[in-house]
Amino acid sequence: NVAVDALVGATGPVHVERWGTYVTTPAVSEAGATVAVRTELRSRESDPARVALETVILDPEGREVARSLSNPTVPAGTTAAALVRITVPGPRLWDVERPHLYKVISTVRRGDAVLDRYETPFGIRAIEWGPGKGFLLNGRRVPLRGVCNHHDLGALGAAVNRRAIERQLE
Repeated sequence: NVAVDALVGATGPVHVERWGTYVTTPAVSEAGATVAVRTELRSRESDPARVALETVILDPEGREVARSLSNPTVPAGTTAAALVRITVPGPRLWDVERPHLYKVISTVRRGDAVLDRYETPFGIRAIEWGPGKGFLLNGRRVPLRGVCNHHDLGALGAAVNRRAIERQLE
């Protein structure tokens, strides 16, 4: 068996689905952060596949800060999701002034053979939104500037109609 890293763009018969990782940070503090990683695995095999899924978190400098190992079974010819929760001690929080990015490396193995390796960048941060508070990033109020406002005015067309734009913003 040839390691997948040597085959550019290739994956093994059991691999991480394209865009198959979903990373959240359900609990964040200065002491530690809980990182939840949902990994969707796809099997092209005709029998259920038992594999090892290694989930490693690298800090912004590329140093390993946490890892988890699970052994999911993926049904034949379909997908299965594996969820792991990993604690990152003393996280460096993502912020608009300091956008620290961590990376999840998901490696699918069978024995010594690497079937797939998938990288997912993410930031560790806590967000909150509420009346009277506005938007809070890591406990700090961050004003939102600007809008996502399309250039057209629906049935009125693309010509500028001041009152119609005011109505959209209201």
